[in-house]
Amino acid sequence: PRNVVETSSPMQVKNVKVVQQAGDKEVYVDFELHNVDPEQRQSRGYIVVLAKTEDLLMSYPDKAFNPAQNIVLDFTKGETFGVSRFRQARATFAAAPLQGKDVKFQVLLFSTDGKVIADLHVEGAR
Repeated sequence: PRNVVETSSPMQVKNVKVVQQAGDKEVYVDFELHNVDPEQRQSRGYIVVLAKTEDLLMSYPDKAFNPAQNIVLDFTKGETFGVSRFRQARATFAAAPLQGKDVKFQVLLFSTDGKVIADLHVEGAR
């Protein structure tokens, strides 16, 4: 009998690219959502992307942070997704606060009930 390795999540984040042209006011994090469910059942949830430097934390969408609540990161404020096979996605950040800093990005996918179903760390361009 063949052993089937099951991943715990039907969703994978792939081909992440950090894009910023000189003079751009925004930094883009482009990535793909891949549904790897063998039965191609649609997967739904929320996308939140974090930009982290030594002294700064930013989120996409920017309303995902909610310091007034008991929870700092409100996954329900993320961008919604429903993916059967594949989808392109883009997170946008203001470039000015990140200028000249060592930026790390973190792409998070949450299921509709708030479980983290994908978590990918990416080094930003300097």
